[in-house]
Amino acid sequence: MQNITWDHIPWNSYKISLADGAAPENPGRVIAHDGGALQVVTPVGAMAAEVSGRLRYLAELGSSELPALGDYVAVRPGDPAQIDAVLPRRTTFRRKEAGLRTESQVICANADLAVIVTTAPPEAGSTHDLDDFNLRRVERYLGTLDPEVRPVVVLNKVDLVDDPEAVRSRVAADLPGATVITLSALTGLGVDALSRLIVAGHTAVLAGSSGCGKSTLIARLTGQEIRTRAIRDTDGRGRHTTTTRRMYLLPGGGMIVDTPGMREVQLWADEETGTDALAQAFPEIAVLEGTCRFRDCRHEHEPGCAVKEALERGEVSPERYASYLKLREEAEMTAEKRRRRQQERGKQISRFAREIKKMRKTR
Repeated sequence: MQNITWDHIPWNSYKISLADGAAPENPGRVIAHDGGALQVVTPVGAMAAEVSGRLRYLAELGSSELPALGDYVAVRPGDPAQIDAVLPRRTTFRRKEAGLRTESQVICANADLAVIVTTAPPEAGSTHDLDDFNLRRVERYLGTLDPEVRPVVVLNKVDLVDDPEAVRSRVAADLPGATVITLSALTGLGVDALSRLIVAGHTAVLAGSSGCGKSTLIARLTGQEIRTRAIRDTDGRGRHTTTTRRMYLLPGGGMIVDTPGMREVQLWADEETGTDALAQAFPEIAVLEGTCRFRDCRHEHEPGCAVKEALERGEVSPERYASYLKLREEAEMTAEKRRRRQQERGKQISRFAREIKKMRKTR
């Protein structure tokens, strides 16, 4: 498979979005991320890189973020090269970090499409093993996306269903904000429909749980063999072993990012984003929100609520409405925890500054 070079990177179109003088002398883009080991592609070639001490310090203070896959960065040549700054992100695909910590994890930056991979839902009476599909989990994925990222839901393993189009139509009706595609990564059926969406210069990020077929799909799209663990004897499914986030070049010039399987998909929200990301997952509710009687309507018990009225008319499904309320509550709790954490961090910095000032006075 052809390696990614600077010619494949849409640097010129990205640079237009930067303020005058903001473009670095030595730009690069992160194309692989494995813990602290990074690989960037630059106008002079691909190279190993690490985060500079200054950037780590700024990240600890909260005034910058560490580079993620897909980021445009300022690179200082060396062995390894040093990443001195992360340039402004057009889009981010991020989630709340798994566990109890209130931190965000950027899965991919500057993506144009997010491809959420799951298995097709099983048909009535089917005995095939299609147990990965979960509509509520797909909604969670959609809720992590920036509005500028186009959501594509891939229903994989349709070679195991009798009527793929009926399955696709049913899921598409439940996910009005996403493009829904059926395919079989194993046989290649329908893969061309996905590859046509990832045009030259665009970046797609692949996400989904382990075992849903992401690595096999990457292999189909790129022609490169990507290994998975041995097939389990109990149920015949392969186990996904991707631990490195990496960007791959497609024959048409687009790029696709593989990510490790996610066991948890928790929404991230802060004071800037709030719960706006839910508009991506629930566009039918987002459209109605602007027509409620009260501007701050919570869509629960308020009179003149357009969402509740649509629910009563059957225009919004009870399941979607319940899922929306649950994810909104989760996003609001995360935003509040982050606000308190930032306040505490500000107090700690102020205390530290006062201590430094006292030490200087006593000298």
